[in-house]
Amino acid sequence: MLRRATIAQVRQGKNGRLVEIDDDIFDLAGRLHEIDPSLGLDWNDTGGYFRVTQTLANGRKHVVTTFRELTPEAIDLVRRLASPDYDLAGELDRKDREGHRRRERRLSEETGLMGERLHHALNKDLQYKGRIFLPRGVEV
Repeated sequence: MLRRATIAQVRQGKNGRLVEIDDDIFDLAGRLHEIDPSLGLDWNDTGGYFRVTQTLANGRKHVVTTFRELTPEAIDLVRRLASPDYDLAGELDRKDREGHRRRERRLSEETGLMGERLHHALNKDLQYKGRIFLPRGVEV
């Protein structure tokens, strides 16, 4: 699983030392340049994370994303982000729906357990025996 840099790491490395990476053992920096020549890779020595940057037309660097570890999966993510077919709004909506379903499921599980406990406590307090009445002529 890809782990992005935490906000604390980014804050810590805000004015820290940046090391530009042009070449690495797995040629991940080269693969970034293949995606888009304006993409670059930095190591933030103070914050302890990698930054994928894009050099804009005016020469400023814009941070695309951050990673704690640089792996081929990180480059694949950048490739997906750079794709013209990538729909950020759609992905955010999908993640929102997934999070909502997880919260609903967790609430349902917690509420269900509390409901069962409440039902048992009420039956115990009210001394309910849970009898079933059958009409005459019905055999069990």
